[in-house]
Amino acid sequence: EFYYDARPVSEVFMELGRQYELEVELDGVEGRLFTGYFYKGDINLSLAMVCEPLNLSFVVLGGEKVIVTPK
Repeated sequence: EFYYDARPVSEVFMELGRQYELEVELDGVEGRLFTGYFYKGDINLSLAMVCEPLNLSFVVLGGEKVIVTPK
């Protein structure tokens, strides 16, 4: 499990990308902080655990890239 307390969302997604060997593209999410956790397992569940509290959307492209945007 990976726990965060008021950490920049870019840091959280950098770790997600590293854990799942994905390129992560962030579009319009600058300045947001994340407090919570995710655990390595299903990529969609991990992304949802970070995105939902921040009102963000994500798309996984070809299992190699994730694009994260505001809803």
